Amino acid sequence: MKNINIVIIISLFSFLYSNAQEDSFERELKNFRFSLNMVLEQYEDEKVYKLDFNKKDSLIIYIDNFTAKNKANIKKHREKILASYKDNPDFRFDTTKYKKVDVSEINNNLKDFDLKENVPLSQLLWIDPMIEISSLKTIYYSREKGAAELAVYTTKANIATSLIKTRKLGHSQWEIIDNSYAIVGKFIYDLNKGCVVHMELFELK
Repeated sequence: MKNINIVIIISLFSFLYSNAQEDSFERELKNFRFSLNMVLEQYEDEKVYKLDFNKKDSLIIYIDNFTAKNKANIKKHREKILASYKDNPDFRFDTTKYKKVDVSEINNNLKDFDLKENVPLSQLLWIDPMIEISSLKTIYYSREKGAAELAVYTTKANIATSLIKTRKLGHSQWEIIDNSYAIVGKFIYDLNKGCVVHMELFELK
């Protein structure tokens, strides 16, 4: 649970500082997120900073109702985000400088890393596919690299930025390549399922 909380805190930081040209749903989402301030006022500080929420909490019920009501809008919003990185002219990835790492355990257990059950707050945070892929990279670091390297990676990620490129693979699937310099992730995101269904990672040699 400690590692999951680290992932969510990092996701929350990224989520709060993401931005794009707004459409009507994005404004609705922003207003909804602002309204959560009033809901959070009812909780003790310790519960908030530990992200100790379950599905019976009014905060999660509020989020569940919003996401259920806006299921179609969320799907369109995700597709807009994915399309915004299509054919990114600034993207660079020299494959000769990277080595592929084994993430078969994560791939074989992606359902276990679906935080919607264990950390219901992720349902809101992972509306943005880029936050989900950032979380999966963080999960890899937390499992394979240890606390010190995870701390260095996340600090660098919050100071610097990734270069991202996407392409549509079929009716509902998109490929996302995220180059954060030290590690490059290649992900398959399924719009119908609303999640990553496959990932590959490459580390700088």
